[in-house]
Amino acid sequence: MRRRLTSHARRWLQITEVKVRYRAGHAYIDAVLDDGEELQLCRLRDTGHPEMWGFALFTYSGERYEDDVLPTGRPFGPRAGPGLRR
Repeated sequence: MRRRLTSHARRWLQITEVKVRYRAGHAYIDAVLDDGEELQLCRLRDTGHPEMWGFALFTYSGERYEDDVLPTGRPFGPRAGPGLRR
């Protein structure tokens, strides 16, 4: 997972590292910027199926992760949907 996320992060030059930490069925994704600042980005929820993940964005206004709905209208989906490169 970290390798795949790092590959996607190369689009943003200010991101120098992607960190993934696991806890209680969730993968927490953080980005480290070139100035050393670390940003919380999102949380992926394990649904028990290796290709399906729940998704929540970290909101700095609320200082918490908020479940998000994917373009399919569902709160979970495959790791790469239609139109996304694998």
